[in-house]
Amino acid sequence: MIDNCFCSFTICTLMYAGVAFMGYTMFGEATESQFTLNLPQELVATKIAVWTTVNRTNMFSLHY
Repeated sequence: MIDNCFCSFTICTLMYAGVAFMGYTMFGEATESQFTLNLPQELVATKIAVWTTVNRTNMFSLHY
């Protein structure tokens, strides 16, 4: 059981670090702290991503 949890935690950590590294190499020094701030403002997909994030955050706080 402990080995499975450690393995899962390690895989998730490596994936998270990989996504962070790729984001930094993609945006460079202009990397913002929130990923939605890095997206192009003129795309509809960006607006959907931002509102999905805001909606989930608000619904979580209202639910609990």
